[in-house]
Amino acid sequence: ARKFQVGDFTVVRIRETELLDFAPEAIFPQWDPASLRSESGGSDAGVFDLAGRNLILSTHAWLVKTPRHTILVDTGIGNGKARKVPAFDRLHTPFLDRLREAGTPPDDIDYVLLTHLHTDHVGWNTQFENGKWLPTFRNARYVFSQKEYEALDASHRAGADSRGFFEDSIEPVVAAGQALLAGPGPVSFIDGLVFHSTPGHSMDH
Repeated sequence: ARKFQVGDFTVVRIRETELLDFAPEAIFPQWDPASLRSESGGSDAGVFDLAGRNLILSTHAWLVKTPRHTILVDTGIGNGKARKVPAFDRLHTPFLDRLREAGTPPDDIDYVLLTHLHTDHVGWNTQFENGKWLPTFRNARYVFSQKEYEALDASHRAGADSRGFFEDSIEPVVAAGQALLAGPGPVSFIDGLVFHSTPGHSMDH
C-alpha cells in the first residue's frame, strides 16, 4: 500500500483491482494515438499498456487517519454486484482484507467520503448479508452530494436508471440512516477537510 503523510494526516492507498483492457477512446472521445510518444515516456508506465495500446485503470480507496477520525475516501466497485460493464461485474477481491492489513477493520471507519456517485466509487458501501445489501462500515457516516443523490433518486423512481448501483450501494446506506448529504460547497463536516464542488466528470463531483 502506498502511504503519504500530509501534515498530521496519514493517507494510505487501499487497492481493489486493476482494469487492463480499457481502450483510450472509451475514456477520451477525442483520443489521438499519435499523441502518445513512447520514446519520450509520454505517459506513466503504470497507466498505459504500450504493447496492448490500452489504459490501465486502478480502482482503490484512500484510508485517511487524522488525530480524531478514521476516514475512507471512495469505496471502489465492490464484490458480487451485477454490473453491465464486464470488468465491474460480480468481482471477488480481498479489499477488506487489505483494509485490515493497513490496520483498520471496517468497524473502525468513522466517515466514508464519496467524491461522486459512480459505480466504481460506491461499491464497497454495502455487502450482501442475510439476503439483502447492508452497509459495510456499520459505525460510519457516509457523506456524499445531495444534488447527485436527488438526481439518481428521481431517475430511479422514474424507472430510467438501470445501472443497479443506486439500489445496492446507495439506497441501503440512506435506509440505515447513515447518510449525510453535502449541499452546495464548500462544506466542512470534519476538522481539516472541506468539500469543494468540481463538476464535470459527474454532476456534482
